[in-house]
Amino acid sequence: MSLQPTIAFKKRDVMIESIRALGLLLVLVIAPVFAEPPGGPLKLHPANPHYCLFNGQATILITSTEYYGAVVNLDFDYVTKAEKRTSPK
Repeated sequence: MSLQPTIAFKKRDVMIESIRALGLLLVLVIAPVFAEPPGGPLKLHPANPHYCLFNGQATILITSTEYYGAVVNLDFDYVTKAEKRTSPK
């Protein structure tokens, strides 16, 4: 009878425990990154709904939706869109 399988099983058990410990460590390290900020989530400003409140201060969000459209829709005519955006109204 050989002791080789017993040693292999012990090595496997040690490796499984190491992976579990690493997983727990990753959860403990990464979880605070996704936690809610101290001032709470982003909210609309009560006096002006065009602004947001973040950490108690007025905040402006500048976003763009046309980039996604240009990536997904290959027929997107960005030259015409740019001309429309820059022309006086």
